[in-house]
Amino acid sequence: MKELNKPNTLLSLSLLFLSIILLPNKAISQQIDSPIKPVQVIIHDWEIGAFVGLGANFNSGEYAAECEECIFDDISNFGYTIGLKTDYQFSTNWFVGANVMYENQMMKGAFRRIESVPLQRADGTILDVPIEFRHNLELDLNALTLSPNVTYRIGRFLDFKLGFYADFNINSNIMHKKTLLTTSTILPDGEKVEVSIPGEKDNSIVLEDYQIPGITAPQLGLMPQINFNIKLSESTDLLIGGFYKIPFTEIATNQTLKVNVWRIFFGLSFDINDDSREFGH
Repeated sequence: MKELNKPNTLLSLSLLFLSIILLPNKAISQQIDSPIKPVQVIIHDWEIGAFVGLGANFNSGEYAAECEECIFDDISNFGYTIGLKTDYQFSTNWFVGANVMYENQMMKGAFRRIESVPLQRADGTILDVPIEFRHNLELDLNALTLSPNVTYRIGRFLDFKLGFYADFNINSNIMHKKTLLTTSTILPDGEKVEVSIPGEKDNSIVLEDYQIPGITAPQLGLMPQINFNIKLSESTDLLIGGFYKIPFTEIATNQTLKVNVWRIFFGLSFDINDDSREFGH
């Protein structure tokens, strides 16, 4: 009986040994045999572009010239903007970016008033006579603008953008002219006299022509913007939109004038990342 049990014992030990070896391998093979899931690779848009804007510059507040009671409270002019922009997508609908712009912010204004002017008669007597003048102001302003911003995009075609801006003036000259409008007048005694500014053929004199004193640097404000993105190709959009600059700071320390700007702009935007990899394609 002992001899008959020996082969059975050896067979049992052999099966146990094989089980110990094969069971772990089977467990590992079950983990590897799971289906391979598709890998989602999301590429965030990184866009660069350029644009040109046309619009208006206008004032809030007043500019006080150096002559007595020379207050300009209504000044404006055509203006233009040339800019570069970049936007980086950090979530499905949100982008962070910046605009760098060169802006022409020239503004002009004028007013007329009657001033009391001493006139000398032929007999040497002097009379104070009311004479009308026109005062012309020209602010020759050019600025380099930096505007960091955040964009919310609806689909691919519409952007709502909000940013802060800082204007650094590269030119800020004031030109103030005074022009005689009354060329003849009748004195209280009935004598008619001709009126002119000696030595000035056009009857105009320059009162101020220099850099605006106490210019603020930088001039800060808020810049909301909206634009449409018209698809030209997979990586190129035509931009059509507008922005408005709301100033926080005055143009100079001794003035209440602030420069407001609006523009309608056109441009091109290029996505420099490869969107063909998005969502595993």
